[in-house]
Amino acid sequence: MGGDMLPGTTLADGLKLFFNHDETKGIIVIIEIGGEAELEAAELIREHRRTSPRPKPVIAMVAGRTAPEGKAMGHAGSIWRNGDVTAEAKTKALEDAGAIIVPHPGVIGERMKELLGM
Repeated sequence: MGGDMLPGTTLADGLKLFFNHDETKGIIVIIEIGGEAELEAAELIREHRRTSPRPKPVIAMVAGRTAPEGKAMGHAGSIWRNGDVTAEAKTKALEDAGAIIVPHPGVIGERMKELLGM
């Protein structure tokens, strides 16, 4: 999944797939700067939590929070431009939707294990 101009699979499509996949127990999403795909993802997470009898936990981490405006960070799809949704706004939207926000990748595994009761 990606946020490139022509992603093979969008974040929204990927979430829908995982929400409906019986063997998937939890979902981890690494978010990046640039674009607005995370706002749609937040709405899907909110809807999943509202309608599912056993909603799957979603952990999210926003990478590139300290990136300066207009600087490419990693690849062309991850450029924060003036007017883009900020990392803070993405974080808030995801958190408000029910995603668990983690500060760095080193805590993702343990946090997911906790959420899954492992």
